[in-house]
This record gives sequence, C-alpha cells and structure tokens, in this order.
Amino acid sequence: MKSKSLKPILASLTVVALVTVSACSSSSDSAQDGGETTGGTATAESITGESAGDSEADTVSAKESEGETSVGAMGRAQQAFHLENGTFAKTVEELQVGVPEETDSYQYSVEASDDEAVILGQAKEDNLRSYKAIVSMNSEGEGLATKRVVCVTGKPGMEAVEADRNVENPDEPCQ
Repeated sequence: MKSKSLKPILASLTVVALVTVSACSSSSDSAQDGGETTGGTATAESITGESAGDSEADTVSAKESEGETSVGAMGRAQQAFHLENGTFAKTVEELQVGVPEETDSYQYSVEASDDEAVILGQAKEDNLRSYKAIVSMNSEGEGLATKRVVCVTGKPGMEAVEADRNVENPDEPCQ
C-alpha cells in the first residue's frame, strides 16, 4: 500500500482566517417607501457598545493566542511528520507549517529525540505567557502512534520549558 503525502494536511494547518465584519443597516421607513438601503461597516464599538481602543488585556490576549495557536499547530505537524517519516522533525522549518522561527512576540524552537519532541514558544515580552507542546510516543498502544499535549506557563515572563499547565485539559498533567 502506497503512503499518501501529508503535505495537504500540513498546509491546512497553516491557514489563518481573517474575518471582516460588515453590516448593512436599513431603516424600516426607507424599506417601506421603496427607498434604497444604505450599507456600512460594523465597528467594535457598534457591535459591543464599547470603544474600539486597544486595551492592554486585549493586546496581550491576541499575542498569547498567536503563541498557543503556533505551538499547537507545530505539535500537530510534528505528529504528522512522525507518522510519515518515522522520526521527529528537528527544526521549525522541517515541520513546514509556515510559522517563522521568530515573530515580534515569540521565539519558536524544536528539541527532538528518538522518543519525543518538544516545541517551545518563548515569549519575548515580560507580560506574555510562554507555551510548549510535547509530542511523545504513545505507550498506551491505542490510536495514533504519538500523543500531544500543549502547555502554558502559570505566569507571564516565565521560560517556556517551565510551562506546566495543560491548555487543552487542565485536569491532566503537562507531560
């Protein structure tokens, strides 16, 4: 049986969706007398009733979302890489997920051995939490040959290797 390439799957992991919210408003008066409706673009203020100014919490949350999403995607790519190659990727580039090794907010790296790979998303700012994904051989013998867990540091400014909180299942250990 010929193995199918996982490149289409890996490519789909790199898709980033940009959402533009637009709204059309019309008054019941103009609709009743055959008038033309007017269109407009919804703003954060018109949707939430709050000012669209960036708060520090929103900025931190968006930056941390980048870290979590990137580390999670690289962890899934590491699983696919292992399935296809029988070994773990040793570099970010080798994973081919389109995540650069460094962004304005995070520095990404991969540490791999025969039995596991660790993907680190080290925050470059003191107010951001760091992330790591651990992909290891599945010793339970069920399902996939590897298992993956994504972890986050308990506090901002900590080293990624110290990430000990399981992002996907807080009741499970981060190992």
